[in-house]
Amino acid sequence: MKKTTAIIAALVVVAVFAFAGCQKQEAPKPAEQSAVTSTVTSTVTSTMPMATPEKK
Repeated sequence: MKKTTAIIAALVVVAVFAFAGCQKQEAPKPAEQSAVTSTVTSTVTSTMPMATPEKK
């Protein structure tokens, strides 16, 4: 009786691994791109009026 139970348990384990190995492998999805694909860099230049020399 013990031998039969051990054989059945071993067959169940083998069957579980067989079915788990047959499952369809899903390929990883490509990374989604964000809506903004380019970065905008701007240089801000401030123009200050030149100081006028004081008259003495």
